[in-house]
Amino acid sequence: MKKKGFIILGIVLVVLVIILDSITPKKIIWEKTYNESNSNPFDLEVFYKQLPAVFKNHKIVTIKKTFYEYTEQNPLTKKKQNNIYINIDEGFFPDKISTKKLLKFIGNGNIAFVSANEFSKTLLDSLGILKSKKSKNSINTPYLKLYLNNTTDTLKIATKLKYSQTYFKDSIPVKSLGKVSYTTKDSVVNTFSNFIEIPYKKGFFYLYTQPDVFTNYHLLAIPNTDYINQVLSYLPKKVTTANTNTQTIYFESNFKGDPDLANSPLRFIKKQKELYFAWILILVAIALFLLINAKRKQKIIPIIPKVRNTSLDFVETIATLYEEADNFQPMIVQKINIFYKNIRQKHNIITDNTNEKLAKQLSLKSGYDAQKTKELIRFINVLKQRNSSSITLLKKLNKEIEDFNKKTNAWKN
Repeated sequence: MKKKGFIILGIVLVVLVIILDSITPKKIIWEKTYNESNSNPFDLEVFYKQLPAVFKNHKIVTIKKTFYEYTEQNPLTKKKQNNIYINIDEGFFPDKISTKKLLKFIGNGNIAFVSANEFSKTLLDSLGILKSKKSKNSINTPYLKLYLNNTTDTLKIATKLKYSQTYFKDSIPVKSLGKVSYTTKDSVVNTFSNFIEIPYKKGFFYLYTQPDVFTNYHLLAIPNTDYINQVLSYLPKKVTTANTNTQTIYFESNFKGDPDLANSPLRFIKKQKELYFAWILILVAIALFLLINAKRKQKIIPIIPKVRNTSLDFVETIATLYEEADNFQPMIVQKINIFYKNIRQKHNIITDNTNEKLAKQLSLKSGYDAQKTKELIRFINVLKQRNSSSITLLKKLNKEIEDFNKKTNAWKN
């Protein structure tokens, strides 16, 4: 009866959690995450799903690793031309190796479209661009006006959150394609370049400082998207004369990892606060059920004697054989061979000629006393010439080698 009561209680609690979750209004997450898989206001789900419609003749490839890791696993990417790399994020700060690989990829005859509020200094320096600036006076600006230089399409967007506008200073390699205009709280009208084109070897970089316009909030709130379409239309179809049958859009995700793991049910449950609470509640209920109802039903586990280590017996047997034979020369030879092998590996010394030259080299490289080294090598040469040896000579050789190892720290290796 008690068992049924706990089961019923667990089911009732789970049902209550599900009902509360369904009637509770969902909290809107305004964090700027730029995740192509989420529907939060500042994520990229709408834009990402529209990519195949905008770039009809392109294959869409989503990169869930760093650009360096992707190109290493897909080496053919390095040789391709007339393809487009896209990254949209709050800040564009790839690691140095990925930046180097991206520059090489674009320089080979490809295009990069990067939209961010901040850009890595390594990338800007490589492109010869003056550091991008942020206008501090634009905080609390009610709206921004965006327009392109060669079209009449403009876009007026409200700044949902506190805002600080990034812009590019005019310089020689930079071609301005668009500007942003706004009125500060001091009634000052500011106009800056926010969309630029930079040629890089055989390819082009397009840097755009308004990543928010590609988010779900702005794409769904804007009555027409002509401006956004015009921004993307600036990306040329080809930058080289190479015949590329299928061009590719490489969209780098800001959330790295295995896509299968990212979409697993357990990961989804952990992301949802209410579902995660329900999951924990079920686990606690199961634990209580097992704790209260579990009974000892297993048989007594027999005591298994510990397996005896026979290595020592083997060593003792071999030692006895040598002792009975009263000839320790084979052990001495093995000891000498091991000693020479160690100094070859540690000091990179050729031990074929065991003479005074070897003793001198060994003393210099190991720091061992020159006279003692010379005596040790001479003693080893004498032992090697013998046909038989006593345990006394073996002990003396062992003592000499141990003394050498300790004073040269060779015993630590």
